[in-house]
Amino acid sequence: MSADNGVYILHCKDGFRVKHTQAIDNVYWNCHRKTDPEFNARQLFLYFSNCKVFQDEGEAFLEAKRIYDEIMRDDCCPIIEYGICSLGNGTFEFPKELPPCCDTPTLVTIDGQTQCYNCGEYMFSEDEDE
Repeated sequence: MSADNGVYILHCKDGFRVKHTQAIDNVYWNCHRKTDPEFNARQLFLYFSNCKVFQDEGEAFLEAKRIYDEIMRDDCCPIIEYGICSLGNGTFEFPKELPPCCDTPTLVTIDGQTQCYNCGEYMFSEDEDE
């Protein structure tokens, strides 16, 4: 079984965010909004909105290294499958609030699960991945 995890440094217009997480490919999956050419802004917000913003790339890397070392010292499960990775080139505007899933969201709820009828994205709360 794959850990599918890494420590990621996201570079946006406002600086660098650092996060240890899994399934980072979700930030590229199905960019349904016309303003999302590089990332799925909704997923990006869900992953990185609670992270400190570093102005200096070196400081962001030191934070990533600190997180990496802390995990690798863990006696229980010292695994980081993808190591420390960089995302973005500093041109993406990080969203100020959770963006809608697509340009014309229409939400439907079936058996307690909310999904957009137009784009198919399932709706999760910001803190559900923690």
